Amino acid sequence: MKSSARSKFSNFRKSISTKVLLVLILFILPINLLALGVSELALKNSREQTAHSVRNVIRNHLSDTEIRMEHMVSLLYSMRTNNENGRILTGQRGDTEYDLARQFFYRDFSSTVELTDSGDGAFLYMGKLDDLLIWNLNGRIHSDNDIRELVRSNCTEGTDLRGWNLFSVPGEYRDGEEYPLLFFETVQGEMYAGGWIELDDVASRIQQDLTYDFAEIVFGEEEPAAETKEEMLVSEYFETAGLYVTVKLKTEEINGTVLTAYYWYRRIAVILLLCLPFLYFILRRLLISPLRTINRAHEQVEKGNLDFRIRETGNSVEYQKAYDSFNRMAGNLKDLTIENYEKELQTQKMELQNLQLQIRPHFLLNAFNLIYNLAQEKEIRHVQEIIRYLSEYFRYIFRNDKELELFGKEERLIEQYIEMAKLRYPGCVEAEYEYDPRLRCVRIPPLLLHNFVENIVKHVVKQGTVTHIFIQGEYEDGTVSFHVMDDGPGIEEEKLETLNQQIHSGTVSSEHIGMSNAYLRLKHFYGPEADIQVLSEMDVGTEVILSFPYKLD
Repeated sequence: MKSSARSKFSNFRKSISTKVLLVLILFILPINLLALGVSELALKNSREQTAHSVRNVIRNHLSDTEIRMEHMVSLLYSMRTNNENGRILTGQRGDTEYDLARQFFYRDFSSTVELTDSGDGAFLYMGKLDDLLIWNLNGRIHSDNDIRELVRSNCTEGTDLRGWNLFSVPGEYRDGEEYPLLFFETVQGEMYAGGWIELDDVASRIQQDLTYDFAEIVFGEEEPAAETKEEMLVSEYFETAGLYVTVKLKTEEINGTVLTAYYWYRRIAVILLLCLPFLYFILRRLLISPLRTINRAHEQVEKGNLDFRIRETGNSVEYQKAYDSFNRMAGNLKDLTIENYEKELQTQKMELQNLQLQIRPHFLLNAFNLIYNLAQEKEIRHVQEIIRYLSEYFRYIFRNDKELELFGKEERLIEQYIEMAKLRYPGCVEAEYEYDPRLRCVRIPPLLLHNFVENIVKHVVKQGTVTHIFIQGEYEDGTVSFHVMDDGPGIEEEKLETLNQQIHSGTVSSEHIGMSNAYLRLKHFYGPEADIQVLSEMDVGTEVILSFPYKLD
């Protein structure tokens, strides 16, 4: 009794029904905990990515603004010190010469500043004469009086406003909006030159680059306050202007997508938990019961009941096919071995034919284009040569179903192909051949070497450079070796190692399928000792070695 109970418990524990139930439970129960962890991590990552992205936007625009500030400082200093009229204004004599210099300087500075992106406005204040020149470059200030009042109230004797300072301009248009002003004094201490950059334009450009519905940009000299649950603050210190640039974002907008996904994930988890019994019943009926039917049928065959058939109807197309397959297997069991052997031979033959059919010229379209171009240039002899080559090429590959051909035919086809390549790339291809005379009696799979020569023309030969192709054939100690070499750029060591591994494993990409096919064909005709090896050195060239055993007698 105990042994029977233990056996039933072991069967229950190993049963696929039990495993399906455990998988469902283990999958659904941790989903809520996983959802919490994933959502917290997603929220954290979302805030970090948002902060990083916003900081990059701020830095980009602050960098542009800093360049404009530097241009403004350089321009003002240069015009005052290097311009003759600027030096006259520095004297502040108030005479006729001063008045003329004032007009010319205003004109010269206006024409110069229009050619540079140096700010939104500039001024020159001669404090001794209380004379103020204003260049309102963008026309965004409500009136020049606003600037005039700001300059005169701050540019007084004893003040030191060198560098960038944050001010606000009153007025109906500006409504107290702030922008930094640049002040610096002359040697005499009575002449001031400065400029301004409107921060609302900077804020507008930052807002345009952000992808949020709500984004408030704040400029201030003090460090921003701490974040709240409703707002996220991203701040950067603008050292040149001595102020903080802060972007305020709505937390709800940043986390909205993540939270929505999280809540839906929780709902789905609860629904799956409630549907667990129903899911188990469905899976048992759809998957487990048909498997048990098939197992019972196999047990009958193992017992020698070759007349047993599955009479039930499958609940799916796949299981019905499995039932029909079993019934056919049981009905033809005695003939199965011979039939499978014949099928295997036929399959191998089809695979070999398929490998050979895959070796088709990628240059065919280029050949037609070359014929067309030569025909336009009335190069009739060259057109005839290419057509003759294509004729022999197709006669060669459709060769009355022969599996092997004498190497001499392959040799002639390769030489004709290289001649065609010389027509396509004039002066760019040179070829040399060195063959053991005994190789003319060797039979090889059609297009075995031709495919590697095609690869050189396709991947190495280029207009403007000369590529040397060298093909060598040897026969020694019952082994045939072919070497196909070029002096192209070569292959990187890591890629070369990967290529050799893929050729021998049959997992190459479509670009190198010809190499893998050549390897399989060599193995098929000459046995396990046949091999293909690719050698290469950067800036030296590449060599492909094909070797296989062969008895000349």
